[in-house]
Amino acid sequence: MPADPYQDHDAIRSLIQRKLADWSKGREAFTRAAHRNVLFGRGHQWIIWSAAQNRFRPAVLKRNTPRPVTNLFASTLSAFISVLARIQPVLKFPPATQEPEDQATSDVAERVIEVIETEVDLAVVRQHLATWNGYTGGVWLETGYDNDPIHGLRLLQGERCVTCDAVQPPTNTPCASCGGSSLIPAIDAAGEPVGESVPRGRMYVDVVPLFELYFDPAVTPWTKQREYLRQRGVDLDLAKRRWPALKEVLRPDATNVTHDFYGASLARLGPSMDSADMGRAQSPSHQISNTHVTEQWYWSLPDETYPEGLLAVLVSKQHVGYAGPLPYTALESDGSRTPFLPHVFFPQQLVPGSGWPKTVADDLASIAMLHNRLTAMLEMILMRSSNPVWLKPTGSNVTNLTGEPGQVIEYNALGPSPAKPERIHGSPLPAGLLHYLAKVEHYFEELAATFDIIKGNKPPNISAGISLQILQERAQSRFGPMFLLWEAAWVQWAAHALEIFRLYATEERLLQIKGRDGGWEVQKFLGADLRGRVNVRAEAGSAFPRSSLASRAEVEQLIATGVINPQEPEIQFKILQLFGHTDLLPGLAADTKQAYIEHEQWRALAENEQITSLGSNAVSALQAMPYAEIASRFLALGIQLPRVKPAIDDHGVHAREHRIWAKSETFSQLPHPIQILVELHIAEHSRLAAVQMQAMVAARAGTNPTAGLLSNPGGSPMRVESGPGRLDGEGREQEAALAETEPR
Repeated sequence: MPADPYQDHDAIRSLIQRKLADWSKGREAFTRAAHRNVLFGRGHQWIIWSAAQNRFRPAVLKRNTPRPVTNLFASTLSAFISVLARIQPVLKFPPATQEPEDQATSDVAERVIEVIETEVDLAVVRQHLATWNGYTGGVWLETGYDNDPIHGLRLLQGERCVTCDAVQPPTNTPCASCGGSSLIPAIDAAGEPVGESVPRGRMYVDVVPLFELYFDPAVTPWTKQREYLRQRGVDLDLAKRRWPALKEVLRPDATNVTHDFYGASLARLGPSMDSADMGRAQSPSHQISNTHVTEQWYWSLPDETYPEGLLAVLVSKQHVGYAGPLPYTALESDGSRTPFLPHVFFPQQLVPGSGWPKTVADDLASIAMLHNRLTAMLEMILMRSSNPVWLKPTGSNVTNLTGEPGQVIEYNALGPSPAKPERIHGSPLPAGLLHYLAKVEHYFEELAATFDIIKGNKPPNISAGISLQILQERAQSRFGPMFLLWEAAWVQWAAHALEIFRLYATEERLLQIKGRDGGWEVQKFLGADLRGRVNVRAEAGSAFPRSSLASRAEVEQLIATGVINPQEPEIQFKILQLFGHTDLLPGLAADTKQAYIEHEQWRALAENEQITSLGSNAVSALQAMPYAEIASRFLALGIQLPRVKPAIDDHGVHAREHRIWAKSETFSQLPHPIQILVELHIAEHSRLAAVQMQAMVAARAGTNPTAGLLSNPGGSPMRVESGPGRLDGEGREQEAALAETEPR
């Protein structure tokens, strides 16, 4: 046995084969039900399972028996899936401690998650996640870093030894040639960096269906799983590129080593297939692709044999493509790193004592079969009643009784009692059957809890806000446990994604942020930006999708009861933001953009020593002045402060945007005199916002009590508190203090 257990490929191969055999037991019933649900969604509902053929086949029915499929199963499940896709909890990243590194990481983590979401196209991933979950009850997200060269290459600059001139990769170790410790970045004669091309790599998130993952179902909950295996078929060319050492020995899978039957057969099924086509699509002989091989990825947490965990990959179920420690680790408080498994489970309904989930689709399938039988019965009654039965006496000499409208029927009228054909009318549809069918159709909505309020539709005869809220709470209570499970899953996913980004994102990522002003801001992020530790939390209740109707009704109720005033600029903005209509506020974009420009101006002023060198007495003196006077004094010194334009600015918008910025990490790092000036700037906007509000109220009342106030923008000086070291200037000689503002 090799000293290094990761090099013992025979043991690893045997381990994977044993685990796959153990975990394959008992999963057939679950994968079969999931397969049936997908078939039902595609319109194949008159099917039965054939144990002899080991596949679903079309049901054998009597001749002329109708096979109607209204597919309420698919439409109901689609509404349910739309609810799942809207589960997007608001994630927060509080620092793990008060250490500066943790604080800095907290500030950047939210943006990094946005970078990751963009890189992995999480919006599309959410749709696939919800769809698979709706049909099968459980699905996994695999998060990782893909170093496939197909994503591009980058130059990894080497290090040159000053002693022997040897070049080596940047390892932060002494020179491998001479042992020298003096290493500098390697450049050529033209001053260009020297190194090797390495894969650029990128983050990925992969939706793993129930058919592909093998695990111990006795281990519950899922977070206690210490090992599992993913089996899937991949393109042969991809496998050769991913495992270059196996390039010469890889061949397409043979029949006896094909990857999962269910997953492979689904790709060959179409909604318009007839019975014969469906049978062929599911035949094992049609599952084998001549361009695919099977990959088996085994993940295991550390144990006595593999102290750093184990990631092993078998290709074609026999060749070890990779075997080594787990590649993903989490940063701990002592600086150490703990391996973790990169899969997160999104269950729909938990089953006590079992790791297998349950889906509402299982219940809908039984109702769908009942609905199909009832519809077939009705269709048969209609066929038999609409196609008349004729009594044709012998000797009437009548042929071709078709029952077509306007048909002329000739018969032999000779004799004392002329014989003529006679039509027997069918019976009307049974009222009880129609009532039962309507009841069954109602079961679909009840089982899936896809009520109108959940789907975004206004229930009939309901208009009161409180009633809509009650209905929404009723609908959400059915989904409550699932919402909480998914909320926890998204929190776990974000934690994994941040750690993987921290480890492998060595090249800058760009995040383009579109502001409410319509402009774009570009920010750059590296894994190194995540220096400290953060906790990942979900904002309470944010995982619960809200009906826009119920939200609108709630806002209307708050306005009607006087809890909020829609005339206040900030309240106006938040209401319009809630419903995506901020464009209705005239001038909002322009004022918001101007506020952002002023933020940049303040940051630039932080480099001005005339301001940053102001003493405490000077700062206190400034706090006692109107902002207009402050701006004038600095202008006399050749320093332009951001202006407050009394008759032009929307002061509510300016005040709001400045206050948001003043709570950021960027603002907290500004020099103290700049912070005080910004606070005075905000105070002036707030004062004038109140003036504007009073003017609007007065205009409606036909008076103008604020006349003349706008002509005196200075107004009354406003004190600004700046924390424990409040600079109020009490008992000081202001004139002497102001002298400190003179250039030095």
